[in-house]
Formats: sequence, structure tokens, C-alpha cells
Amino acid sequence: AGVDLVFFQNRIDLSATYFSNTTFDQIMPLDVSQATGYASLFINAGEMTNKGVEISLGLVPVRTGDFEWSLRLNFAKVNNELVELYGDIISLDIQRAPFGGVYQRASVGDTYGMLWGNDFIYDDDGNKVVGDNGYWLRTPDLVPIGSVLPDFTLGIRNSFSYKGIDLSVLLDIRQGGYFYSLSHMWGMYSGMLEETAAVNDQGNEIRDPVSAGGGIKLDGVTGDVTFNDDGSYTVTNTAPNETYVEGANWAHRHYHGYGMPSAQSVFEANYIKIREANLGYTFPTNLFNGAVKSLRLSVYGRNLLTFNLDQPGFDPEMTANGSGNVMGMEGGLQPLFRTMGVNLRVNF
Repeated sequence: AGVDLVFFQNRIDLSATYFSNTTFDQIMPLDVSQATGYASLFINAGEMTNKGVEISLGLVPVRTGDFEWSLRLNFAKVNNELVELYGDIISLDIQRAPFGGVYQRASVGDTYGMLWGNDFIYDDDGNKVVGDNGYWLRTPDLVPIGSVLPDFTLGIRNSFSYKGIDLSVLLDIRQGGYFYSLSHMWGMYSGMLEETAAVNDQGNEIRDPVSAGGGIKLDGVTGDVTFNDDGSYTVTNTAPNETYVEGANWAHRHYHGYGMPSAQSVFEANYIKIREANLGYTFPTNLFNGAVKSLRLSVYGRNLLTFNLDQPGFDPEMTANGSGNVMGMEGGLQPLFRTMGVNLRVNF
């Protein structure tokens, strides 16, 4: 269902759409006994619902004889739910992050594309709990960490024109969702990231021995953790953590096999990007005595700047994407390029 509205000689236009889709018989891989000579069987099964709203709003706040400012906003919000898989199957692992202990899992009743892994253990105040050895504790079982899908996306384009000069800037905003970064895990494990050579709260290098004032004191509290039969837990007798651990050991423990939370390399997928900017000038046609119908010279840039990252230097758009189902997993992909150029357009 949608509506399109235009007011005040195109000074305001609004397009809004609400949709509710149900998808049946999706292609699903099922594990089978390899004694059959195959590892999986592809079937048509499952049911998923997608509901959301898309809104496009255009405004012309200022329009004079020589100057115009136009503004366009595009907003989208989608909620989905996996209603059914196949038979009595209630969850299906779509992809496992390499060496990371993080899975993209489809579970009945959940948002599609949830990341599952060993999360931190938190007290009632949201503090991470540190064990007797000075390292963060983790949940013994895989738990949902968050969906790879955003809460909403928003695009804002501002366009200005004054006589022959025009300027256009596009902001691209994403809020919500999570992604796993293999580059962060390996960068910490190998000691190549800046955090592994930081200075601790005593002003000493964390790579120095703890006995010499080095090491790192992880942010969190100590306490007694009691696990319940349903997988939940309670934390009591909390106190600020005062234990220092060797910096190299802490960095190495970002590798999942060392028993630390795999959520260490899971980040929020928020960003604000200057996606595109264009500055141009259209020359008056009387300069060419009719030999040229129009001539425009412009400079442009794409992916110029990125703000509001949960982990600086790690862009959520580096995650795996394409036509498949794998989302929210960054597997050592090449970072996005910042592109700049000059454009000359001539019409004879």
C-alpha cells in the first residue's frame, strides 16, 4: 500500500509505501549422512515474513531567481521473521566465520540473519565480568549476539544551484545491526593493530611485562557467576577488576580457540558516510558563438568520509555481500576505495 503526494508547484513531494511479504518454499541446504556420498541436500521449504516502510520526501526550501536549494530524504525500515524451516528443524547454520566461533544462524521465531557466538558475561549493571585469571568470561554456549540487519537506513541529498554553479552532497546513514570482523580478530591476535601497542592506565606500554608495570587491566568487574539450567546466569559479589594481564596474551586471546568471547570481534554496523559529492559549473553558451550547445565541468568524489563507526577503521560495508545469504561477516576483504575525479561534458 502506498501514497504519492505533490504540493505547492513541486516544492514538496512525498512517496510512502508499506509492504508485508510472505515468502514460501525457499532454497535450503540440509545436512545428510556423508555415507550417501553427499554432504547436503537442497530442498524447497521454510516460510519468512518481511514487513516494512519506505518513505521518500522531497523539499525545495529556497527557490529564487538565481538560487535554489533542494533536499531529498529516503528512509527505509524492514522487520522480518523466520516463521518456519522444515519439519521439526528450528535452526539452521547458514555460515560460520573462519576461525572466529561466530555463526550466522536462521532460527524459527527470530529475525533472519542473527549472529550467534560466545558473548561476554555481564552483571546487572551491564559491566563485563572478569575471571580470576584477569580475562573476560564468556557464555558457555552460543547465544544470539544481534541481527546483521539495520534498524533503519536513511539517505539525505542536498543540492544547491546558483546561476551556473551547482553543488550536490549525499549522506548515507545506517543505524543498527552487527557484523563480525575477521580482520580485527587476526589483527589483534598477530599484534598488528594499534590497540596491541597501547599505553595502560599507569602510563606504561602494555607490551611490557606486568612485573615492570606493563600489561593491561581489562575493563570490567569480578564476581561469582552461577549458571542456571535454562542457560541464564546470575552474577553476585561484584567488585572492580584490579588484575593486570600480559598484553601479548590478551591480544592472542582474540583467537576463538583461547576461550575468550568471540563477541570481541563483533561490532555495531552503524555509519554515516559522505557517499557522494559533486561540484560543477555550466558555462554560458554564448561564449562559443553557437559552436557548442552546452559545456559543463565538474569534480566529484565518492565514499569521501565515514563517521560514527563502532570500531574505527573497520567499515561494515566490507562484509560479505552479493546474491547469497551470507551477511554481516567481514573475512579480510579489501577496504572500500575513496574515488575522486574530474568530468567534462560537451554537447555539440
